[in-house]
Amino acid sequence: MKIDKSFLDDLFATEKNQVILESIIELGHRLKLEIIAESIEKPEQLYILKKLNCNYGQGYLFSRPLGLNEMTRYFEDFPKINVISQSSTLSLV
Repeated sequence: MKIDKSFLDDLFATEKNQVILESIIELGHRLKLEIIAESIEKPEQLYILKKLNCNYGQGYLFSRPLGLNEMTRYFEDFPKINVISQSSTLSLV
């Protein structure tokens, strides 16, 4: 299940926004789905997503959009990229 950018944009505006994000991730996991968050741009967003056990992430925090040749070099240099914390892992997609 993919979490839209709009849920991350206002993540810190109110506590309700974090509760909504937590509920989306929990629902996805209860349905046995893997969760991917798009448009991660700030370390604070990544921290919350990892804390909530989001499975995957993509966004400018990891890399700007790349052309085919640039992307190939990027993944040759980093065959498996994981952002690891003590409690969870969020993999780059």
